[in-house]
Order: sequence, then C-alpha cells, then structure tokens
Amino acid sequence: KQNEKQQEIYDLLKTKRTLLIIDNLETLSEEEAEAIGRFLRRTPNTTKTIITSRHRLGEGEQVVRLKGMEREEAIPLLSNECRIKGVHISEEEQMKIYNRTGGMPLAMVCVIGQMSVKELSSQRVIERLDEAAGSPLLEFCFRESLNMLERNEDRLFRLMAVFTAPVGIEVLKATSGITDQIDLEDALGRLLKLSLINKEADSYYLLPLTKTFCLQELAKDELFEKDARLKVAKYYLDYSLKNGGQQNWEGFKKLNKEMDNILSSFNWCCDSSEWEMVIRFYNDGVWDFLFQYGYWDEVIELGKRCLEAAERLEDKKEYARCAIYSLGWIYSPYCLNKPDEVKKLLEEGLRIAEELDRRYIATAKRYLGLVAKEERDYKQA
Repeated sequence: KQNEKQQEIYDLLKTKRTLLIIDNLETLSEEEAEAIGRFLRRTPNTTKTIITSRHRLGEGEQVVRLKGMEREEAIPLLSNECRIKGVHISEEEQMKIYNRTGGMPLAMVCVIGQMSVKELSSQRVIERLDEAAGSPLLEFCFRESLNMLERNEDRLFRLMAVFTAPVGIEVLKATSGITDQIDLEDALGRLLKLSLINKEADSYYLLPLTKTFCLQELAKDELFEKDARLKVAKYYLDYSLKNGGQQNWEGFKKLNKEMDNILSSFNWCCDSSEWEMVIRFYNDGVWDFLFQYGYWDEVIELGKRCLEAAERLEDKKEYARCAIYSLGWIYSPYCLNKPDEVKKLLEEGLRIAEELDRRYIATAKRYLGLVAKEERDYKQA
C-alpha cells in the first residue's frame, strides 16, 4: 500500500510543476533521511526540491550564506512583533531599528522584546545601540548576559566560537578543560538559560549573531584563543586518525557528521603553520574519506595544502605520498582526467620515490601509463 501511495504521488507530480521544500533535514534519523533520498531520486523532471540542513549532507549541496532581511521584508516582521508584544512605534522608528540591526531577524526581535519587557522607549533603545562599546548591536544584545558568567561558563562560551558546526558534550569535555561532568553540565545549563548557546538533540551551537559577538570576545585574549584552537585541532586530528584511513566505512560516517569542524581545524593548522598536523590530518586521516564521499574539491584543496606542508618541512616522503596516492589518483583518468596536472605531480612524486621509498614507484608508473593510454601514446603506456 505504501508503494501504491508513492506511485500516486509520482503520477500527481508529473501533471504540474512543483517545488518541494524539506526543512531541517538534520532532525531526521539516518533511515528517514535515506528514505527521503530514495523518494526524491524518482521524482519527475517537473519537480524541483530545496533541502535545508544545518549539517553538510555530502551530496554536492550548495552552501548559502544568510544575510540580513531586505527592508520590504523586515518592516512587516517588526510590525508584527510590535503588535504581539504590545509595543507602539512609528514607521520611522522601525526604520531606525532596521538600520541599526542590519536587518538581522534575531536582532530585531530581540530589540522589540527588550522594549516590551524593560518598557524602554524606542529612542532609548536606539541610543543604547549607539552608546554600547565595540559592535553596538552585539554589545547591546549580549554584554549584560556575559557579565553574569562565572569562570567556567565564560571559558566555555568563548570556546564555542571555535567550532563551525554543532558539537556534542564529549567534544566540549575533551577541549574545554572542564573535566568534571557535573561542572560541565552546570555550565552548559547556565549558558542555555541565558540564551547564549542553543541545543538541538545532543548538540550545542551558537546562532550566527551570537557567534559574531563570541568571536570578538575570543579575540581579546590571544593566549586563550590560541590554546583553545590548538586543543580543538588536536581533538579533531585524533578523531580523524581514529575514524579515517583506508575504506574505514563505519568511521567515515562519523567523519561526515563532523566534516565542517574537521575542515575548520585543518584550515587553522595551515594558517598557524602547524605543518606536521596538516600532513597527518590529510595523509593519515581524511583523504580517503573525502574521496569516497565525493568531496573531490576538498581532496584537491586540502591535498595542495598538504604538499605545501611537506615542502616547508622538507619531508620528501610525505610529499611523494600525497602527490602520488591522493592527488595523483584524483587527477587520473579514473577520476577527473586532467593529464597536465597529474603528469606534473606524478613525475615529481616518482623522482622522489626513486630516491627514498620504492613502494610508491609502481603506483606512480601505473597512473602515468593510464595517462599515456588516454593520450594514445601506447608505447609510453
């Protein structure tokens, strides 16, 4: 019966142009998400689908960075919030709030909410936005709450800015320095109560506006920031080594869930000249996962940074390993088939391999043979 109902839906979709919107896919179980995927693959050409998720899907999705609302959208939102909360302000005052908040919905709702609770005039709200130190909006929205934090809560809040995607409590316990489970849960509970962090399922995260403020606070203490980012990078390096490697399918599922945080940690290692960590992240950790899950752009981008790390450390063996096995494969006729790139990489890798490590020679020559075959140079092949 279920199959019959699905077929009825497919038949109906064929009769008209349809836009399907599936919101918050990350809230579904893996089985539910796979069922939706199977359904969508059979939809007719008359159907287009938009899927949103806070987590990367690994299906070639396009990332859209959100920005402030346009004035035509923001003014109705402000008017509705004023009506709901019993706040009376003119259109001119609404425009001033819109301009001060940059059209960010959360900020506009926050401002109207504070006006209703604290009975502040619109003029006083605008004055406070202008008077607050640093970023006026962020200081206005968050400074009072931040001043209420105790030491553990303050450190945990600033640490949250390091993460690109939601994280579980086990990650925070390993990176925050708060080793006692009860202390950590108390600190998280306090931050949740103050609306400084958010929780969904078992993961914690910052809203974009909150994260902007948090990053400003993090940058005020260079030693703390460096220590926090290094701890997080080491955590995700160990996580990648444990769950990566060759065809570690169960581990790859875990890496995919932490993809954004892993990439963020890798990029920080590059920017901070932690070259040994860069090589281990890529060669020993994530490259086969990236390849098998279709993140080919990342295979190339991270691979080039790995080559840079090997050059800076004058580590010829790791350079050859990356050039031949990782980038050599992705550029080969088996994958992207870019002969100029692959020949340059493989010839350099082969030269180093012949000097240092003969294990890579057969692989390099095999790929070069495939390139020659594609170019119909059968003698060379």
